[in-house]
Order: sequence, then C-alpha cells, then structure tokens
Amino acid sequence: MGRHLVRGGVLIVELFGLAIEHAAIGALAAPLPRLGRDELRTLDSRCAALPAVPELAAMVRAEREWYRVFYAPANPTEETPAKVDHWSAWTARLADACADPAALAAIRAEAKPESDEAKFLDSFDAYLRARTYADVKRAMLRAAVAIARDGSGAVARVPDPHDGRTFTLRSWGTGFELTSRFALDGKPPASLVVGSR
Repeated sequence: MGRHLVRGGVLIVELFGLAIEHAAIGALAAPLPRLGRDELRTLDSRCAALPAVPELAAMVRAEREWYRVFYAPANPTEETPAKVDHWSAWTARLADACADPAALAAIRAEAKPESDEAKFLDSFDAYLRARTYADVKRAMLRAAVAIARDGSGAVARVPDPHDGRTFTLRSWGTGFELTSRFALDGKPPASLVVGSR
C-alpha cells in the first residue's frame, strides 16, 4: 500500500509511504517462522515485485510542480513571479544534482542559513535518512524470509544496504532478531524482531 498509493508524490507524501511500509514489515515479521517454505517463497517474490522506490530526482521534480501549480498560485502576494522563477530553477538544479554527490554538496554549500533553500535541504536530508532506514528495514525483511526458509546461514544472502555487510543475527527458540549498524538520528541501530521473544 505504501509503495502503490504515494508514487510520484512530494517528500511528505513519500514519508507517509515509508511509514506504511515500516508498519507492514513489522506486522509481517511476527508470523514469519510459522509460514511454510512455499508461503515464504511467495512472500519473497511478491516483495521483489513491488514497484521500485521513486528516484530522488523525480520527487524533487514533484515538489517543484506542486509549488508551481498549487502553492504559488494560491499565494500570489508572497510568491512573486521572480521568486517562482528562482525556486523553479533551483529545484530543477537540485533534481539534476541528486545523482551526483559533488553537485549536491555544492548546492548545500551555497545555501544561506535560514533561507528557503536551506530549509528545503534540511527536509530533503531528513527524508534521505528516513529512506535509508526504510531501505535497511526492507532488506531485513528479505533476509528474515531467507532465514525462515533456509536457516541462519541465509543471513549472508541479503546484505545491509547501509554498509554492504551482513546483518547481525541473534536467535532464540521462538524467533530471531536482525540488527544493522545504521541508526536513525541518535536512536538505537535499526533492528527487526522475527517471531516472538
């Protein structure tokens, strides 16, 4: 649902999609050890067939269009034609820089503190952290399915997208836990409990 309903949306909408996915992953993890091999294989193939996570550049372009088509016309005294032109050009440049870390760093360095650009970049960076967290949780689910189907040795099949290493696996009689080295904003490292403790 999170991947299908929010496709092509602005950043806040994409954050809602990530939250929906996060809740779904947690709900799927609890019963995994009770599923049969065929059910686990089906679940894995269905997860793999989900629509791709939208490209960052596409989301920045969606923000640009939302601003130009909805926000600016609704606020004509605040959003002057010159401001609309400036913001449109800046967001187009940001979209083009999404695939180039050096270009993205240059845009960050140019943003004046407290400017609209700096505020947008703060939101953009918060989204990037949330997206990394979601990427890690998705990979944990895929690793959990492999472990539930084929045993603990399968943990190495799905690397942590944060650093490319194997998730830490801790097992007990009624389930197991996967842990990443990625932590979101000072919180404990991302983890996924599968089954029950």
